[in-house]
Amino acid sequence: MKIRNIYLLIAILALLISCSAKSTRIGLLEEELNIKLPEIYEQVINSTEGGNDYEINIELKFQTAEFEQIISQVKNSKYFVPIAQQGMDTSAIKTIEADTTINGFWKRTNQGFEFYKSTNKNEPVRATLDTIEQTLRFKFVHI
Repeated sequence: MKIRNIYLLIAILALLISCSAKSTRIGLLEEELNIKLPEIYEQVINSTEGGNDYEINIELKFQTAEFEQIISQVKNSKYFVPIAQQGMDTSAIKTIEADTTINGFWKRTNQGFEFYKSTNKNEPVRATLDTIEQTLRFKFVHI
């Protein structure tokens, strides 16, 4: 009977730690991308792989109204780089890189938006907002 209770306790602790880790990863996503997620979304992927060098992968799916809130945050932020017809506006990128309060930037793509972290090369961050699938994909690598 005691062994069964110990296994039950271990299972409960593992579940609590797993839920806490997922919440921590979502907080990292919001901090790195400088956005506030809406209350409602589906977590398609929320995982960490590796040991000392690790990778965090998150994919979230949104309903239209919630996804529009995120798009609005991106477009209205100082982290959004307007794109010139012939490519990226290099003067805007230089301004962003000179601002120490900005750790990366968003740019428009054919299928939505992409985020690039321009500081700390040991922890690269990439994210995409796919306007067709209404998803946010986030990848954080710690080297």
